[in-house]
Amino acid sequence: MENTILDMSEKEFKNLISKENLPSIYSKNDIIRSIVELIPIAGPIIDGFLAKAGTKFREKRMNMFLVLLYKSLHSIKNSLDKKGFDQKLKWTETEEFHDMLNIALDSTLKTRSREKIIMNVMVLTNIISVDNDGKFRPEEYLYSLELLSPLELKVIYIFYKCYQNDINKTNNENELQKSTRLNPKEQVINKLYIDEQDLIFLLKRIEKSGFLKEITGSMWGYSGGEFTITESLNRMMKYISKHPFSHFAI
Repeated sequence: MENTILDMSEKEFKNLISKENLPSIYSKNDIIRSIVELIPIAGPIIDGFLAKAGTKFREKRMNMFLVLLYKSLHSIKNSLDKKGFDQKLKWTETEEFHDMLNIALDSTLKTRSREKIIMNVMVLTNIISVDNDGKFRPEEYLYSLELLSPLELKVIYIFYKCYQNDINKTNNENELQKSTRLNPKEQVINKLYIDEQDLIFLLKRIEKSGFLKEITGSMWGYSGGEFTITESLNRMMKYISKHPFSHFAI
């Protein structure tokens, strides 16, 4: 996931979703109309959430979601021929997509995490564009993301990048040896200014999401407390990496 939207600076992100980068779209109503033209089922759902959006913070989150959803759909549309795109859109008429759109919107309104809102949109719209032979679980990804706090999501992302950027991908190490060498916990502590006891508390909570796991087993001198990424996290990030937002030029 080089040059992913998740790694954008705040300035880059604000520029991405600014009005200047939304050709012929100048208002929330225009954006919603454009989305509904592509996904008719989205209209009543979005209207329902807008009716109860409430505070200025929830309004801001909804607006970010809608802009990203608009840009995402049009990026996908531009990457496919009309016949292919229309065929993919048929999936949005299903009950499954209806439920997942509800999950993504509800999760969005409950979080201040920019990263979570971005990932909600990426997972949701990848349903349209990514061929899935059953190894990806987008609905479960949305449910798991919803349960994570903004800080927990940052912890997971640091762990993932630590393993992804490993240049010594030897197969001779066990999980504990690799975790000790990469030391993702130390990176989290340094980047997020968390002390070790608080980090252990967070890691125990995150483990329930299925994205990280504590390393267990009878190993000489090891009493527990080290964590590693799971195959489920690898698969979710691989799924997300197939999205147009995986590159800045969108």
